[in-house]
Amino acid sequence: MNVLVTSVGAATSIGVLKALRLSQNREFFFVGTDSNQKEFSCGSAFVDFFYTTTNVKLSLESYENELLQIISQHKIQCVIPIHDLEIEAISKICEEYPNITFWAVNSSRIVELCNDKQEINKYVENLGVKIPKMFSRFEKIDSFPVILKPNRGVSSRDMFVANNFAEYQFYAQLVKNEDYITQQFVQGEEFTIDCYSSYRTAKFYGGVVRKRIETKAGISTKAEIVNFPLLLELSENILNKMNFRGASNLQFIVSDNVPYFIEINPRFSGAGILSYQANFNSPLFTILEANNETIPAFDELKIKHHLKMTRYWNEVFYE
Repeated sequence: MNVLVTSVGAATSIGVLKALRLSQNREFFFVGTDSNQKEFSCGSAFVDFFYTTTNVKLSLESYENELLQIISQHKIQCVIPIHDLEIEAISKICEEYPNITFWAVNSSRIVELCNDKQEINKYVENLGVKIPKMFSRFEKIDSFPVILKPNRGVSSRDMFVANNFAEYQFYAQLVKNEDYITQQFVQGEEFTIDCYSSYRTAKFYGGVVRKRIETKAGISTKAEIVNFPLLLELSENILNKMNFRGASNLQFIVSDNVPYFIEINPRFSGAGILSYQANFNSPLFTILEANNETIPAFDELKIKHHLKMTRYWNEVFYE
């Protein structure tokens, strides 16, 4: 199968490619794209053919034309977008060209909802799931600490934690012209739930829970697969109500045994490789559906609970 994976310079893309390489009884031809040139996109070493594409933030039209050309030239049968901004763009492109390939992406409506933290928090709260308290920008906050974060941010970048009102005023002034939200900062254990929902039926297929032990730049560097049925149940309810399709990852913080929803990403996750190794190979599920094959029934007993992961740097050299 000819598969296009975008943003191959990201850890998320490399994890997806590694997961598909685990399927030794299948043959893949991988095309990778990135806004960086080959020598500065480490994932280029994991694909058979690489293209530098226009940064989607600079020109959506150029990005779209380049993408369509690559799909046509290499007879791409499945497109797996990775970066949040690309996912938004591709969710719109696939609505214009629905039949030229299998687009592993949700509708633009669902993608936009997931990427708008304020709206998705309201949506989830209406389903009866607890969220950290949200504060109006001009409201006097009397409960600290609070966190200020971009409403459409990526990972944990550009976030600020204010421990008192003076700090809050300082950070609020710092980002006054930006689209930020303010929420109660909940202290507890962080969990990511890697999930998959059928593209055909939009029904929840299954998921695994990762306990985030250590993170760097918003991506887990140390983590463990844990058995936490409540978080799976909450995730299933949210995704089914949304009619979500494909891979997703939801984040919760558990404080005093109470789960608080933090966010949902409509894509594979940066540390998803741990879930794939734990026998939840959601990239392969995507390929099976793209090829009109049936996904094997989910078997909770095959999940490797307590599997642990730690990461280290690895270099790729180009001449």
